[in-house]
Parts: sequence; C-alpha cells; structure tokens
Amino acid sequence: VRGITDMFGGMGDLNSKIIRTVGAAHQRFCEDALRILRALRFAAVLDFTIESSTRAAILELYGLLNHVSRERIYVELKKLVQGPGAYRIIKEYATVIEALLPISVDLLPTEKEFLEAPAELRMLLLFAGLRHESDAVFDKAMAELRTDNKTRTEGAAALRALNCYTPAGEKEALFALNIHGKDALLRAVKLGIATGKWSIEAEKTVLQALNCGKPYKTADLKIGGRELVAAGICGVDIGKALNTLLRLVICGECQNERDALLNKLNEI
Repeated sequence: VRGITDMFGGMGDLNSKIIRTVGAAHQRFCEDALRILRALRFAAVLDFTIESSTRAAILELYGLLNHVSRERIYVELKKLVQGPGAYRIIKEYATVIEALLPISVDLLPTEKEFLEAPAELRMLLLFAGLRHESDAVFDKAMAELRTDNKTRTEGAAALRALNCYTPAGEKEALFALNIHGKDALLRAVKLGIATGKWSIEAEKTVLQALNCGKPYKTADLKIGGRELVAAGICGVDIGKALNTLLRLVICGECQNERDALLNKLNEI
C-alpha cells in the first residue's frame, strides 16, 4: 500500500486552518514549553486559529516559558510579529506576549496600521506606544532576550528619533538627520506613520532633505580639521567650529564651499 496515513486528522486541520497539538496539549507543552510560543508563531505566520483545548493549555501554562532560553524566545517572537496573522494573535494572547515583553498590547496601533508597517519594524511597533520610555525599555528588553548589539542599538535609535523629532520643514529634518542619523530617522518616520502619529508627509520631508544637496554631517562640509588647524583652531574647538559651520549651512547663512566656510570662521 502506498500513500499517506493521516493518523491525527492533520489534513482536516490544514484545510480548516487550525493549529492543535498531537495528543493532549497539556502534556505536549509540559514536555517542551517552547511549543507554546511555536503554536502562536505558526498561527501568526500561517494566519490560522488555535483549537480551543490547545488555546486553554497555552493560557494555563505560558509561565513555563520562563524556563526557556531567551535567545529561542526571541527567534519565535521575531517570526511571530512578521506574520499576516500577527496582530490577531498578539491581541488574543496578550497575557502571553506581555509576560515575554515589557509592553502593553492596548497601546498598539490599529490592525491596519500594524499590518501595513514593514514587517521588520513590527517589533519596534510593540514598544512605540510607550512613548518617551520606549527606547530605554526596548534596549533593556532586547538585552534580556540576548539579541545582537546591532538589533538593540538600531532599534533604540529609531525609537529615540520617534520620540524626539517633530516633523516640520527641510531645516528641521536636516538637524534631525544630524542628531539621529539617516537610518534611524527613516525608521522613525515609518514608525510614526504606522502609529498614526505622523502623516506620509513626514517621510517625504526627510527624503527631500536627504536630496536637497545640503550636508547634515560635519564630514560632508567642504572643509575639515586640517583647514581649521591651519586657521589657528585646535583641540575641542575644532569640533565646535565644524558644528557651528554646519548649523550655518543648514540655516542657509553660508554656502557649503571652502572659501565661504573659511571666511565664516573669522566671524564665529
């Protein structure tokens, strides 16, 4: 005899888009607590629902996840939040998610805003509602989940920019780019749009600032430390002078040309 023997009704569950354990859910989760989070991840990624007895066991036993390595939990959470069913699962299993991350599910944006956000930014969206505490809380949470430094620093920088930047004109965007950096500010505006805090115009303004031809870093000025030393400026005053020149260029009070910048040195 050739073919597949479906001993546990798996095909029926697949066709009905249902997640359930093989056998008693309570026993399966006690054998391996990570299965609790995997069930949520599968439901989010496949956009399936979780069968009632499996759901009940998850809500009863999710505390067992305290005994699972933080690295493995982060891997599952990262995949979960990127799934098409992520918002529904996060809302339905808020007690589980809030036990794993220091967030409030009630502070999430709408389902439409959440799912329209770039998938790679959704983890940050979970923290964005915390407002001015979000960058520090995110950094601490990612440290506890043993993520890499890049994930921590880039995420915290984007949340910090979201909290600090107020979209206005080109000049304000250039100053924000100087303070936060290009990548962090671009992530921040996408988060701001996803949370409904800012309109799409905020992103357009930042992109226009990047393409306007004006520098937003001192490294982009047409003079550097060598010219300032030759002009008699030294030590920490070099950095201060460059930052002053950058501010003048951004504000339109000086052209980013070598001679114009050198002439401005005599006035500052």
